[in-house]
Amino acid sequence: MSLFSLSVAEIELSDEGIRYRQLSEWKSLRFDEITGCGYSKVRLEIGYIRLKHPVWPWRNLYFILDEPTQRGSTLIAFIRQRIGPL
Repeated sequence: MSLFSLSVAEIELSDEGIRYRQLSEWKSLRFDEITGCGYSKVRLEIGYIRLKHPVWPWRNLYFILDEPTQRGSTLIAFIRQRIGPL
């Protein structure tokens, strides 16, 4: 569980895509690389992004959620809006 906690990313969103940081290095993703997004079943304050290519050390990119509203996380809603229906 501690390896999972260390691998959780911080993300920044823009209209062009996502920047994420695991440990210290920032990387970029385009929205067309994303195949899905949702809430982690491991911990409630963690979300996931499923990509067309695997991300180390897990297949999905797990990230820290913003403060969820009653309708859900604004980060997940933003990403789902950008990737559209799958």
